[in-house]
Amino acid sequence: MFRLEENSKVISMGDYNDNPTNKSMKLLTKKRNPYPANFINQMSPLFKKGIGSLAFNDQWFLFDQFLTSPGWENNLNLKIIGAMVFNPFF
Repeated sequence: MFRLEENSKVISMGDYNDNPTNKSMKLLTKKRNPYPANFINQMSPLFKKGIGSLAFNDQWFLFDQFLTSPGWENNLNLKIIGAMVFNPFF
């Protein structure tokens, strides 16, 4: 684990091979003292709605994660407006 500066702007995305609710992902996003910054998982709201990026045994999984540092929330020039799973109507 590394320490983030409070206003750093870091994006980490890819296939983490875990859902947002798995222990490994919670370790990256949980609030810890004395660290001022922890990653925000932009995919968590989607997973809570039942959206996934792969299915196995009739269950959705969301292994594709999009993590951002809190520094993005205070940036006036660049904003993270959200994350989506590509799901065409066809």
